[in-house]
Amino acid sequence: MKGNFGPSPLSYPLRILLPGAVGATASERLTFQVYQDILCELHLLHKAGQQAVPSRVAYQVRLPNGRLMDRVAELVEMGLLGPDWAVTKRGYAYYDEYTRNVAPFLRKYGLGGKGRP
Repeated sequence: MKGNFGPSPLSYPLRILLPGAVGATASERLTFQVYQDILCELHLLHKAGQQAVPSRVAYQVRLPNGRLMDRVAELVEMGLLGPDWAVTKRGYAYYDEYTRNVAPFLRKYGLGGKGRP
């Protein structure tokens, strides 16, 4: 039986909804991707012996300052960052899992966005 069932689901922008993450099109980053970017930037600053200044971190991870502070608070609450913005052992485990498992999966299906996967 044929009928008009409306536009094909493929004609809509791709939306991904995950628990604890906001929806995003394929060209945007999901919350868990932003977490990875923040952890990476904070690690690089620490490794270079530089202080993590919020405005610099926000610029490097392409976030407004307010949103950065919200994400950092979430990372501290989850135990991925210390209150001094130092990446914790759990944070390094998250980064490692993301880099080895999640990023390749996202790239495989073209869901890594335009920035870092």
